[in-house]
Parts: sequence; C-alpha cells; structure tokens
Amino acid sequence: MRLASANHLNRADLRATAGLSSSQAHFSTAYPSVYLDALAILGDLGSRSLDLPPDHHELAERVMCLQCSAGEIVHVRDPTSGYVCPKHAFWLQGSRPVAFHPIPEIIDAEHRLRELLANGRENICGTTTYRMCEELASVGIDEERRVRREAATGAKLTPLVIYPETIQLVSLLTDPTFIRRITPIRESKARRYRYIEKMVPPELSSEGRTRVSSGLKLYSDRLENTSEEARKALDHKIRNAQRRATDKSPGKCS
Repeated sequence: MRLASANHLNRADLRATAGLSSSQAHFSTAYPSVYLDALAILGDLGSRSLDLPPDHHELAERVMCLQCSAGEIVHVRDPTSGYVCPKHAFWLQGSRPVAFHPIPEIIDAEHRLRELLANGRENICGTTTYRMCEELASVGIDEERRVRREAATGAKLTPLVIYPETIQLVSLLTDPTFIRRITPIRESKARRYRYIEKMVPPELSSEGRTRVSSGLKLYSDRLENTSEEARKALDHKIRNAQRRATDKSPGKCS
C-alpha cells in the first residue's frame, strides 16, 4: 500500500499497470525499485510476450476421444488435459480424433502434463508458446526415435510423435522458476545462457540439445527486449500519475 500511495496509484491500478491479476505474485515492498522492476517484468510475462494465458484466457478447443464421446464428434475446452486420451489412445489435436497404437512414452507424457496441470500449471495448449514447444521438439528429437515412434504408433503425425519432447518443453516454459531465471531482471546474458544449456531436456539428441538451446536463448533475448519496454511503459505510467496528482494538489495555481 505504501508503494502504491507513493506512486499515486491504488494497489489494483499498480498491478493492472503491470498486467497482473490480484491473484498473481506478491513481493516484498522493502525495496520499491526492485518491486517495480518485478512488476514490470511479470506484467510483461503475460500474453503480450510469452503468450502464456492470463486469468481470462479462453482455453483452446480440442476434439474429444471417440470412445469417450460414444462415437460423436464433440469439441471441448478441458483445462485438465492435453492432446491425448491415455485410456483409449486417441490423438485429439485437429478436427477429428485419430486412433494410434499406444506406446509408453506418449501415454506417460500425457500423464505428466495432467500432473503439472493438477499442481497449478497453466494449460497452454493451442497458444503460441505451445506451438513454439512443438517446433523446438521437432528439431530436437533424435531421428531414430522419431522413426521408431512413427512405426510403433501407426500414425505418421509429427505432433503426436514429438509429444513427449513437446511436454518436456511445456514443463520448462510454464515453470515460474525457469521463466524468472531466463528473464533478465538481474541475470547477465552469460548466466542466463549457461542456465538454459543446463536445463535443456537430456533426452534430446546431442545436435537436438544444441538446436533447442539456441532457440531458448533467442527466446530469452526476446524477453530482454520486451522487459525493457515494459519497464519504460511502467515508468511512464507512474510519471503521468504523479503529474496528475501534483496538478490536483491544493493551492496549485491554475
């Protein structure tokens, strides 16, 4: 409250300025400049830069498993699951569900995603961030593994075949700690890059790890550019609020 008052903003306006909902992160106000930086950065980590869904995000529609829907084509918005029906082995991305021969890696990936969602992670299926995870997975997967999965599932669907790697990357890019470490609030580029290299899923091929690492570094650099814009926007908003408050002060000549 002291921080908001000092900037002539109420708490709701301060959070709204940074794109935060009332349910999002609470920081100590012992160091106001650090708090403002954090607000600016977190505000920028909304749909405008990371494409992570905010509170009002409308979940992407997906088709329902044919066995679960008694043979009908039904579209649903389910915040608790991804693109696989693990019970009946149906792929649910696209206009129609596609049956596949279940293999442990893909079923386990869906269970992993559901566990993450049950523990509070955002469901980013259908977002730009999810598509980026798919793109990174497609260049990171070992070719031999990709071919083996195509043969084992009987479905030559790239998004299905790379689903385990995609979910590993979704796990990274919905992890608040990972996002905080690759966003340059205080971290140098060298430290961010070393952290990214350490966190790239080890299951990827050696060449794939290098490619995915490069992609995540570019992503981190994009956060650097947008976070600076967010800081400037927040500073501008605060200066305007302070100016308006001064203009309304008693005894000021008109």
